[in-house]
Amino acid sequence: MALTKVSAQSFPTSSQHTLTLRPDSLTGKDALINSYNYNNFRNRNFASNVQLAAHSGTHSNTPFIVRGLLFFNLSNIPSGMNIDSAFLSLYAVDSNYGLFMHRNTGGPNAAWINRVISPWSEATVTWNNAPSTTVINQVALAPSTSSTQDYINIDVTNLFGDIHNATANYGVQIRQQIESNYRSLIFFSSDAPDSLKRPKLVVHYSAIATNIHAESQTNTYRFAPNPAREFLTIELPSNDPAHVTIHNLRGQLLADYPKYYSSVKVPTYYLESGIYLVTVVQNKSTIRKKIIVE
Repeated sequence: MALTKVSAQSFPTSSQHTLTLRPDSLTGKDALINSYNYNNFRNRNFASNVQLAAHSGTHSNTPFIVRGLLFFNLSNIPSGMNIDSAFLSLYAVDSNYGLFMHRNTGGPNAAWINRVISPWSEATVTWNNAPSTTVINQVALAPSTSSTQDYINIDVTNLFGDIHNATANYGVQIRQQIESNYRSLIFFSSDAPDSLKRPKLVVHYSAIATNIHAESQTNTYRFAPNPAREFLTIELPSNDPAHVTIHNLRGQLLADYPKYYSSVKVPTYYLESGIYLVTVVQNKSTIRKKIIVE
C-alpha cells in the first residue's frame, strides 16, 4: 500500500469549487428591524444602516430589541452541487466610527444566526412585517471578549446547506440569545464604507456524485469506530483498489491514501479533535462520510 501524507492545502482537487461573496451597498441586501414603540420605529425601515446589529436595550426606560437581516446570493452555485463547507466573517464596529459597539453590561451577549424562511424586501422590511425564521441548524455566536471583536470564519455549513437546498433563499437573521438589557453584538453591514469590513461568506462546493452509495441502501461500506481515536477502519465491498482522502470542513486535504484493498485502516491519531470528511473512490463510485475524531 502506498501512503502519501500531505500538508494542509486548500481545495486540492478540481472537483471542488469556491464562491466568495462580499456584497457592497449596491449589490448587498441587509437591514435592521427595531421593536421600539416610539416615533413609529416598528414601522420604520433601516435598509441603509452601516450596522448589522443583534441588540437589546432601553430608550427613555422603554425596552426595545434590534435584529439584523442579511442575504447572500447563492445563485452562482450550479444545480447538482453540494455545499461541503461555508464560513461567514462578521467585522465589529470600532470607536473610529462613533457608533455603538459590542456590549455585555446586562449579561453575556451571545447571539443566534437563524435561517429566514419567508420573503422580505430590503427597502420595506420593518419590525411589524419582519419575515419568519427557523431554529433548525441555527448557529451560535459566543459572547464577545472585547467591544471590537471580529467574528472570523464562523462555521455556517449546515445553515447555508439548508439555504442552498431550500426552494428559495431568504437569507439569515442575527439576534441576541437573551433579548434583555443590555446586550449587543454590533457588526458592519454591506453598507460599510470600508470594503474590508463588510460581511464575507466563503462557500466550498462540489458536484453530488450520482453513484454515491448510501449506507442505508447498500450496507456494504462500514466506517468504524465513529467517533475514532487512533484509527478508522473502512470495510470495502470488494478487493478492487480504493482511493481514500481526508479533508477538514474547510476543504483542506489532510491525507491521501492512493491504493487500499478490502479493509482500510486509516490512521487518525495525528488529527485534532473535530469533524472530518472521508472520501472513498472505488470502481467509479464515490462514498463520502463525516467522521468525528476524539
